[in-house]
Amino acid sequence: MNQTAGEKIAGMGPVARSISSLLVPFILLFGIHMAASSHHEPGGAVEAGIIIAAGYVLAMLAFGSRVLARPRGLMLLTCLGALIFIGAGMAGMMTGNAFLTSFSVMNVKLALLIEIGITLASASALLLLVVVMSNVRVQPGGKDDEFESAIEE
Repeated sequence: MNQTAGEKIAGMGPVARSISSLLVPFILLFGIHMAASSHHEPGGAVEAGIIIAAGYVLAMLAFGSRVLARPRGLMLLTCLGALIFIGAGMAGMMTGNAFLTSFSVMNVKLALLIEIGITLASASALLLLVVVMSNVRVQPGGKDDEFESAIEE
């Protein structure tokens, strides 16, 4: 799937785009539901992140480079998810407890914050992997050229 600098991915046909435009919002909503309820029900934040990433990959396949995410933005989201997770874990340490233990009043809120951090980090890391492996130029001649030249051979 090597492409020249000005070439764009066209995407799928009109039927596949129509079906994908109906499915993607439900896939993303299900991923968000999994992330929000993962501390009460089976299924976890990593699975929610994978579902969200799969919905975005379906949109990338259906609509082509119009919905392509930038690698630097995905790296920032991955780091933000990790920082949210670490920050929620440190909240327990501020009360004199161990890492990732929370005090009773904020237990559910911190658990949800931990799940959001894990979901954000796993979804963006998986999307970053897909974008980098697809070897598509995001913005030829732009500020992302340094990153793209590092992954090209």
